[in-house]
Amino acid sequence: MTDNGDTEFLDENKARECLEEAILKYDSKKEIQYKNLNAKNFRPDPEYFKQLDSTLKKNSSFVKKLRNISESVKELLRAEFDCLNLSKYLQEAASAIAEAKTKSNDIGSVVYICSLFHTR
Repeated sequence: MTDNGDTEFLDENKARECLEEAILKYDSKKEIQYKNLNAKNFRPDPEYFKQLDSTLKKNSSFVKKLRNISESVKELLRAEFDCLNLSKYLQEAASAIAEAKTKSNDIGSVVYICSLFHTR
């Protein structure tokens, strides 16, 4: 049987961990908001897009993946997004995101991916 002091210590540590996690999420959201509000300052110059992959196969594969956005694949999509020139596929990508069957806990990932498109 644990005494009351141990329980209070565990509760305090758990509360501290929750607070730190909430602060990290808040900071991340504030950073995305800042980038979205100042998107024109963060957009790369047109020469940047020439070095990215613009092959039909890779871009259409990425667009298909956008139909299944979830928290678990968010970073994989980010990494792939950074390597692709999607300027010719914006309409298809937007349609894929709009038609995606997302769950309520995946909305943050959808917003994150949409933010990537907006700032580029």
